[in-house]
Amino acid sequence: MQDRLRLPGWAGVEGGRACVIDPNRFERTSIFKSMDLTKSTVEAMEELAEKDIKQIQVETAAKWCGRALAAKLMDLPERDVTEFAHEAIEHAALSGDEDVFLSIRAALRQFSIET
Repeated sequence: MQDRLRLPGWAGVEGGRACVIDPNRFERTSIFKSMDLTKSTVEAMEELAEKDIKQIQVETAAKWCGRALAAKLMDLPERDVTEFAHEAIEHAALSGDEDVFLSIRAALRQFSIET
């Protein structure tokens, strides 16, 4: 599949069928001017083919938690720290795994980040 992914517009295989994304489908206006939505969609399809929603939520919670901790350590504005922490808690809750939720909350509290 890696060889095919190098072909323009190739997005991988979904449910045994080849899925092609037209790179021209995404209009590059406003915020999307700097984003490659075709690449993002291909990456998302690969991720969804490999992981279930719970795993994605757990990994996303960990990533947002890391951002909150880093923002706190870097003395970024408190609103940024809070935003990242809230995202971490949200994704931890969406994982449906209480241990993940409690672990994320504990990590944030270790750095005096209240949610």
